[in-house]
Amino acid sequence: MFRLVCKSHRASIVAAVLGAVAFLIASHAAYAAFNISDPIPGMIRLIAIDTDPTGNTATHVVAVETTHSAPVGGTFDVDVVVDEIDPAQRMLGWDMDFHYNSALLRVVGYRADLMLDAAGGSIRSDFADSLPDTDGDFFSDAIDLNVNAAESGEGVLSRFTLECLQPGTSSLSLDYTLAADPHPRIYEAASGNVDIIPIVNNDGASVSCISGPSVTPGPSVTPGPSVTPGTSGTPSPSGTPGPSATPSPTVAGSSATPHPVGPPIGGSVALAVTSAPGDSVSPVWYIAPCLALSFAAAAFVVRRRLTRRRIE
Repeated sequence: MFRLVCKSHRASIVAAVLGAVAFLIASHAAYAAFNISDPIPGMIRLIAIDTDPTGNTATHVVAVETTHSAPVGGTFDVDVVVDEIDPAQRMLGWDMDFHYNSALLRVVGYRADLMLDAAGGSIRSDFADSLPDTDGDFFSDAIDLNVNAAESGEGVLSRFTLECLQPGTSSLSLDYTLAADPHPRIYEAASGNVDIIPIVNNDGASVSCISGPSVTPGPSVTPGPSVTPGTSGTPSPSGTPGPSATPSPTVAGSSATPHPVGPPIGGSVALAVTSAPGDSVSPVWYIAPCLALSFAAAAFVVRRRLTRRRIE
């Protein structure tokens, strides 16, 4: 009976160890897959928060770190990375909520001009909460209105700059709160419509804000002995005044040129478009790229943002 119990206990331990090893291997494989081309048809293997973006580029992720420490008052960057967009689908844009503990952190910087701008000819339109963001939920969306420049592969969707406010540990996570979707929504352009690409894994991160070393005050300075005033001496004779200096002649036209005065606070500033001599500047230069836009993508952007404003 004792042997049976021991064998059963030993088998449970072995099963637990094997399960843990399998989990670690699977996790490592997911992160290691960033450096090879291995898309899953019709879906995205992983979207994650990388707390060490050193070496990351718009279309390359060195590795994914999920923890970070920073001093209170310090700032640091984290990347939202994706592995990977199937070339048969291509990414048109995204909707995303970035969650953090507002008692410990605030968002002081944001960039969307990374993977979405990587392909030549991109016409990016993005919307995001104002900075600094302090409510614990930073919403952003972005879309490439030129469907012919949609991106694929791995890369960095967006980059956040965070500031530590006080000691503590905050989790970082992603979702699409408006639609109660536990994952961000990434849209594809290959079908001719704005469809959602399914995401298999959505991995968050954690950040620890730590107090800096306290400053030890130095020793107090002991005041020296007071100085006893001496006896007044015999006043020395006053010196003979020298000749007064001859004033320099005034040079005509040498007055200083005043600096131009800027507009008053609250005033308006007029901007003018100038060109080199012989060049013509058309006031409708921005219309030409719009001729190549996808009407479906443009309508989608307007409808989605109007819906969010109505709900807010």
